[in-house]
Amino acid sequence: MIIEFLRNPKNTGSVISSSQFLVQEMISHISPEGTIIELGAGSGVITRKLATIQSVDTIYTYENNPIFHKSLLKIDKTICVSDLFTMKERHQHQKVKTIISSIPFCEFFYYD
Repeated sequence: MIIEFLRNPKNTGSVISSSQFLVQEMISHISPEGTIIELGAGSGVITRKLATIQSVDTIYTYENNPIFHKSLLKIDKTICVSDLFTMKERHQHQKVKTIISSIPFCEFFYYD
């Protein structure tokens, strides 16, 4: 993650992966059933934990970094999408109970 941050800091929100404590804390507050949408999946730390939960059917991860995108494709139950703007059309006929976001707040303040 550090290398990706140094290559493109506007596209990578964190220099380290989420701790297992943070991952467990985030997951403990959701109802992991059926389909889950994860925004800004990054290197997939949370995605991997979600994929181990029996009641999770599918995890749609939205990630625009091509390096992270490739590694997310290898995680069981995961469909990785790079274009967040197609989310409404993609999920309009699905019952999605959980959407989680790992997009850092500060990423919204980058301007060119």
